[in-house]
Amino acid sequence: MARTINIAIAGLGTVGAETYRIITEESDFLKARSSANFNVVAVSAKSKDKKRDVDLTGVEWIADCRDIADIDNIDVVIELVGGSEGVAKELVEKAITNGKSVITANKALVATHGNNIGELVAKHDVMFGYEAAVAGGIPIIKTIREGLASNRLGKIYGILNGTCNYILSVMRETGQNLRIFWLMPSDWVTQRLTLHLM
Repeated sequence: MARTINIAIAGLGTVGAETYRIITEESDFLKARSSANFNVVAVSAKSKDKKRDVDLTGVEWIADCRDIADIDNIDVVIELVGGSEGVAKELVEKAITNGKSVITANKALVATHGNNIGELVAKHDVMFGYEAAVAGGIPIIKTIREGLASNRLGKIYGILNGTCNYILSVMRETGQNLRIFWLMPSDWVTQRLTLHLM
């Protein structure tokens, strides 16, 4: 029998709403890949009344995202609030302290507080997934952690940005130049990148 993993998502902007959509609409695919059922049981964002392109029917709305960390049946908190301080930091620290695993795409939080969060994770024996916050989601953290575990890395130099990589790939595949991207709506790359990664 497949294990059920209860998830709460804090932040329902472009990335948060798409994360919610993928988890809820692609559940069979996710289960086939992981042998687990993923169940979004709670969400939080600045405004409950904002129009979103996802159906939140049946999902508990939490007014203050920090309160997600206190919900007993939550296994994983996905933090997509953003920012290195304030509610994002408080939510992540509180969730880890309460024994919940955390996934984030929050570059500022990882860059500013990554070491302290790492210590909390070790102390409370939970998982902290931050691959989406580093190098545009390129699986570099897993490679470093697993493939280069016996080496000591001090620094990595280069442009590690998923949007740049995606744009360069599209330019190569279509023969278009950079000008085409200037003419696109501001969220065009984000929408295409999301579809491309599925």
